[in-house]
Amino acid sequence: MSNIKSFIETVLKQITKKSLRRTLVSTMVIVGLLPVTLGIFIIYIGSTKVITNSIGANFKEIAKGTADKINIILSKEIEELHSLAISPDIKETFKRSNQSNLKILDNQASIHLKQFKANKIEKYISITVMDKNGKVVATTDSNYENNLKPKEIAHTDGSYKISDIYFNEKDEKPMMSITIPVKEDSQLIGSLRAILKIDTIYRVILDVQIDKTGHANLVDSEGSIIICPIFPPRSHSISPYLMNLIIVNNPGWAIAADDAHGGRNSIIGFAPVKFLYDSNLKSGKKRWYVFVRQHPDETYLPIYKLLIIVLLSGILMVAILSTLGIYAANKIGRPILLLKEGAELIGKGNFKHRLTIDTGDEISSLAEEFNHMGEKLMGVYDQLSAEKNKLESIVVSVGNGIIVADDENKAIMINPAAEEILGINKTHIIGRSIFPCHGRPEKIGELMGQPDKLPWFTTYTIGKKTVEIVATSIKSGGKNIGSVMVMRNITTTKRLEKELKEYSEHLERMIGDRTKEIKETKDYLQSLLENANDVIYTVDREGIFTYINQKIEEWGYRKDELIGQPIFSILTTQHRGRRFHKSIKEGIKQIYEIELFNKKGEIRNVVISSSPLMGENEKISGLLGIARDITEHKKMQHQMNRAEKLAAIGQLATGIAHEINNPLGGMQNCVRTLYSEGDNENVRNRYLPLLEKGLKRIESVIKNLLAFAKEPKFDFSLHSLDEIILETLKLVEYKVKDGNIELKLNLNNNTHRYILDYNYLQQVFLNIIINAIQAMPEEGILSIKSEDEKDNLVVTISDTGIGIPQDNISRIFDPFFTTKDVGIGTGLGLSVSYGIIEKLGGRIEVQSTPNNGAVFTITIPKKYSEETVEV
Repeated sequence: MSNIKSFIETVLKQITKKSLRRTLVSTMVIVGLLPVTLGIFIIYIGSTKVITNSIGANFKEIAKGTADKINIILSKEIEELHSLAISPDIKETFKRSNQSNLKILDNQASIHLKQFKANKIEKYISITVMDKNGKVVATTDSNYENNLKPKEIAHTDGSYKISDIYFNEKDEKPMMSITIPVKEDSQLIGSLRAILKIDTIYRVILDVQIDKTGHANLVDSEGSIIICPIFPPRSHSISPYLMNLIIVNNPGWAIAADDAHGGRNSIIGFAPVKFLYDSNLKSGKKRWYVFVRQHPDETYLPIYKLLIIVLLSGILMVAILSTLGIYAANKIGRPILLLKEGAELIGKGNFKHRLTIDTGDEISSLAEEFNHMGEKLMGVYDQLSAEKNKLESIVVSVGNGIIVADDENKAIMINPAAEEILGINKTHIIGRSIFPCHGRPEKIGELMGQPDKLPWFTTYTIGKKTVEIVATSIKSGGKNIGSVMVMRNITTTKRLEKELKEYSEHLERMIGDRTKEIKETKDYLQSLLENANDVIYTVDREGIFTYINQKIEEWGYRKDELIGQPIFSILTTQHRGRRFHKSIKEGIKQIYEIELFNKKGEIRNVVISSSPLMGENEKISGLLGIARDITEHKKMQHQMNRAEKLAAIGQLATGIAHEINNPLGGMQNCVRTLYSEGDNENVRNRYLPLLEKGLKRIESVIKNLLAFAKEPKFDFSLHSLDEIILETLKLVEYKVKDGNIELKLNLNNNTHRYILDYNYLQQVFLNIIINAIQAMPEEGILSIKSEDEKDNLVVTISDTGIGIPQDNISRIFDPFFTTKDVGIGTGLGLSVSYGIIEKLGGRIEVQSTPNNGAVFTITIPKKYSEETVEV
């Protein structure tokens, strides 16, 4: 009994010699913390770079948008002053330029200027008109002789001029001047100079607010800050280092060591102010630039927050690893503690105590061995022989391989499991040394001679098998009476453990890589959507906004106030959702133009591109839409159409005057005759009908002219194509006769009526007919043919004029392209005509060779009802 107790105590000392729990916890924390720390550091560096690039790109776009607004303001001022400069009152004043000072201040032009200024008192300080020698002919400034500087008087080169911003000597308010040339028959006759307040530009700069400290500045190329929301004008300047970053031709962003407002390593955005009239405009010596800055503490706040999150994540990971380590230590250490307590009870003689440790590993096996040992010890005092047989039976039936040796280390028993593991028959080992059964016989031999170093645990590879071996001695009375070697085939266990570990590591890598990829893709797509130049949105099947990007803020709306609202709430009443429901029902992509209200209630023209969104079971769950604001584009197109109409009217003026003067002459003769012989009834019966006929002729000419000159607007109704052609020819009838031109008509559409826009088609036909007449300066043949094809209406207009050079055919539809002399045409006629026909869904084709005339073919799709028309 004492020998058994001594053996158990020796085993417990070996097991509890070191703090297993502390070792497990520290190992898991150290091994897990290193890759976690490295991963957090990499995420922090990458996220910091992404945030910095995003902030820089945003500042760049803000600076570019502000510069564009200043461009638009200056452009509008120039256009407004140009309209004033070409007014009849101004031009008439140059003919009376020798007036006294008193008459200058009170002449019609000065009165006109004062009225103009009074309507825009918030913009203009003074407006002065001078002839080309610098003499003032009209002004709103009663003290103009003292206020005009000598260098500002002469204006002989005919260009637009914008001065640098300067400050009023009295109240230190900033101002600038714009000079507009005044021409008569393309000859410079003088100029109009206006001194403006720059409050509008101030407001554009002041409107830029980014959080609490972010704002925009307007600076010049010499480093002076012209407009700053923080510092007074001319109170500070920008360092050469910062100016070198800002003075570039294109918008950009950078990190500046000094942002001129006390910030260090600030992110700044910048953009040059490029005037819209660069080719005809002369500005001051200084260039203007917009740059946007924000205090670094505010700019880098997201990065600081990210750093805090990263640090907290690291602390959390340490806590998690520590918790897992403690859990693992308890998982492994508790069975050992139970084993220790149970062994102590058995060692004290409580052989009925049983260890319940079901871990499925070596500790569980050892606990089972202790339980078996306790069972065996219970019968030691009753029947030694029965115990021996029972022990042999257990050894033979146990799943582990067991070899028992005597005190001379010769095998006295080997069970079938050991035979199978070693691959030998027991007859080859019984009575022989057990040392060859171990992979390191010299080690086991050494230990057998030093029983205090047993038991000894090791693993041994036998062929393709991995065997776990526990070698221990058998003592009695303090003497070594033998030894036992327990073997367990753990090949499958080791293989499964290895495969499980490899699979776990592979799975962790896959999850990490996939998570990172998904996050990067999400961030990238989110950045693309939010920073797109168009409004991007999604709606459900009911038309309710489910997403909308920040571009909507340019229309005055916030994202949160539209999400959850119907899209129809911002559309004008003429859009009732016909195309929306068609996309939802048929699942088709559509591109069309609509009108909507911005936040201020202003109507904006927008082109919508909508595509269906597919949900579960391939059913349409809503629509993805991309909206582009074309309001300004339509305004410019409208101005081009208007300008071309005015130019065409100018070219028709001579013929119209002739058409009116001819009947007027006859009418005057009739009136004279009626004055002298009006009492004669025969005279009245003869001349009154002639007088009425002349009036109707004049009425017809004026009606056609007014119809052509009225405001262009798409107005579809039923018309005959030939009717439009014939009415157009009435406007050029005199030019055809005066130019000795033979007119050949082959019209075949007079009996059919289709949905057409009378005004726009008349403008197209008139532009091409006038070009054809001008191409035949002496004489020629003008041919017009109309055809009614299956799906289209075709009009062919040909001439026998000088033709179009091959190099110019590809350019004739470009805006402002012309080969005519200065003063003849605007270069917009064919461009406007091409745009009108393209808008109607048709096309214009041209064929020509020099000296053989030109042929223009206009093809227009047939429309039978207004429902089929989309503009």
